[in-house]
Amino acid sequence: MKLPGGRNIAASENPKNIVGNWVFSLLWCGIAFPTFYLFGFKAHSWFGGAIGGFFSLIGIFMLWTTFRMTLDYAKFGEIRLTLQGGAARAGGKLNALVEFTKRVPDSAAIDAELECMRVTWSRGSKGGPSINEESAWKLRKSFPLRRTATGATAAIALDIPASTMPSDLPGEEPAGSGAITYRSDIELGRQYYRWEVRIAADVPGLDLERSFPVKVEPASAMSGAADLLPMRAQPALRADTAVK
Repeated sequence: MKLPGGRNIAASENPKNIVGNWVFSLLWCGIAFPTFYLFGFKAHSWFGGAIGGFFSLIGIFMLWTTFRMTLDYAKFGEIRLTLQGGAARAGGKLNALVEFTKRVPDSAAIDAELECMRVTWSRGSKGGPSINEESAWKLRKSFPLRRTATGATAAIALDIPASTMPSDLPGEEPAGSGAITYRSDIELGRQYYRWEVRIAADVPGLDLERSFPVKVEPASAMSGAADLLPMRAQPALRADTAVK
């Protein structure tokens, strides 16, 4: 269902990605665990056992993360994020409506975090591309949760400073794929930027966490009649809410 006046953004935590994570995690562990056993216990190789153990620990972490994601989706189901009031842009606001339809969190508010990630692809030690991500800026606020006949909604509004960089990572359209893969049109060594909205709430048993990839336009971009109106100046962010 698409709400009037906006565009739906799919969460990275969706059934397709959950199944993909399970397949990848099981394949990873299917290689790492036997390697650890063969080198560490059969061949009594300290070096081989250490390498196998390291990759086995990564596999265990991947299994736990996927298991937790599965429980979260089973408990809360699909959560919709619908952008409101036009495209988000540097120097403006990100306005969106969060809609819960299956299970409403037992809290009066939800936390919404908007973060800009600096992404750099480089040549790895084995010749293949390697990715590095770091936070360039983020803002986190709480918003009231309003109960409805079918669930609950929360209207979120987050200011975006004009000094932040717009989305420009190739292939990072907000489609909810959750995958960050190298493409031939990505320039190695160049800094790219991608944006993400995270929704969280403290609930008994299992905390709610969802992430939504969003696109932030440049401050000078024009994408409709509404965007031709003069942009109001945004208040300066407090020092404890901005990360540079």
